[in-house]
Amino acid sequence: MKTTHLLKVLHLSLPDNLLQKQDAILIANMIEKNPPLRILNLHGNCFDYQCGKLFGAALFKNDQLKSLDLSTNRLGDQGVQNLLFPLLEDGLKDKGKLSRVNIAGVRALADAAQKKSHF
Repeated sequence: MKTTHLLKVLHLSLPDNLLQKQDAILIANMIEKNPPLRILNLHGNCFDYQCGKLFGAALFKNDQLKSLDLSTNRLGDQGVQNLLFPLLEDGLKDKGKLSRVNIAGVRALADAAQKKSHF
């Protein structure tokens, strides 16, 4: 799907599609282009720790997306940290960016927030 087709899409839901790293690259490239997309549901796919890094870098450049669901993926603690560190560095809450991230790695989220407070 070309990004130009997503110029008016506000909610994209792709749960349980067995999406993997090659799909994460395409989705991350789309996110980086900052379309008006507000909600992205990627629940129940096969995204791993490397995908967390791709999404984190893409979200750093995006100020439109408000909600991201990556629950029930294979991110693990390292993937959650890869996702969150760029976001925490940017102070998203202060800039009105992404306000809801649904992930399964709650322990990594707490660790990332604690490490951020020590910088």
